[in-house]
Amino acid sequence: MRKRLPRYGFLRGNKKKAYDFCFMVHDEMVMIIKYGEKTIFQHQITSVDGKHIPTECTGEALLRWLSNNGYEKDVALILYKQSIIALLSDCLHFFYEALQNLKKSKISVAYSLLRKPLKENLFYMEWMLAEPEEYFKYMFNEELSVPPVEDFSPERKLKIIERAYEKVGGTPLMPPKLMYDIRYNKNCHYGIEPLCQKATHLITSFRNYKTTPQNFNFIFSNPQNLEEQLVYAFNVLPFFLVHTLQVVNRLISDFSEWNDLSYVNKTELRILFGLLLLKKDSGPSVRSMLNAMIKKMNKSNLHCTGCNEKIRFNQTILEMISIGGIIECKKCGELISIYDISEDS
Repeated sequence: MRKRLPRYGFLRGNKKKAYDFCFMVHDEMVMIIKYGEKTIFQHQITSVDGKHIPTECTGEALLRWLSNNGYEKDVALILYKQSIIALLSDCLHFFYEALQNLKKSKISVAYSLLRKPLKENLFYMEWMLAEPEEYFKYMFNEELSVPPVEDFSPERKLKIIERAYEKVGGTPLMPPKLMYDIRYNKNCHYGIEPLCQKATHLITSFRNYKTTPQNFNFIFSNPQNLEEQLVYAFNVLPFFLVHTLQVVNRLISDFSEWNDLSYVNKTELRILFGLLLLKKDSGPSVRSMLNAMIKKMNKSNLHCTGCNEKIRFNQTILEMISIGGIIECKKCGELISIYDISEDS
């Protein structure tokens, strides 16, 4: 009988924490899809001038009929919602499989899988957020095809990423230029592009990631190479998963009122805590941000739902919030969900 791989596979040390964090963010986006399919991604059409939709119309024929009969706004919203859920679902499939292959040390497979969600799915969602009018120019016109990512100039890609970053209020730990360089700059020595290309092709000829003599890419990787490739993946993936979540939440807020906006805000805050804790040993700037966050939280008026004691935040409390979304009251010992905490302004 084949032995089952342990939960963390071949991952060790901080990579296990990064793996858990990545899946926490991944699973939050899965919940958005599951919730959204029943609520916010549904669309109710109100009759225009007494024109009733033919029952036999479905798919593209339905969209064409709506466009020709005064329902242009409905068509735009339908296409917008369908684009988000389709791009996100596809993106998450690739992220999931990449993470599973990383823990199995199937590095070349993992990096091959990461190329599409990071360079394509995420970019089109950033484009929707940054330039919705431009995006719909292609979606509405049957004569135009959505341009491939390669057709966007480097300057245009960076501008789109910058606009999306501004709209979501992204983390300073991964500014737009750094996000661009990691995903698209072939001359960037710390980018993911060389690794993705080498993972996909046995031989590469581009000068900055040219295959070394008497070698094939990734085929003869030694344990040190594998470790470096694993460390790099778990260094950058948490940031891009968080950014993807923020972009999706912002896209949704553009067309829908969340039933519980505080849930969205608290979830993003919880994930930010997790990211800062995960990266706290990477440099003084991260530790400074973490301490500033703790200081800011202690200025808030958050109280225990059991005894009404003011909650005092520290790193241990932030860890509890990031892992399970709960806080233990130091006075009465009650475990409180952050989603149940009241704030007295």
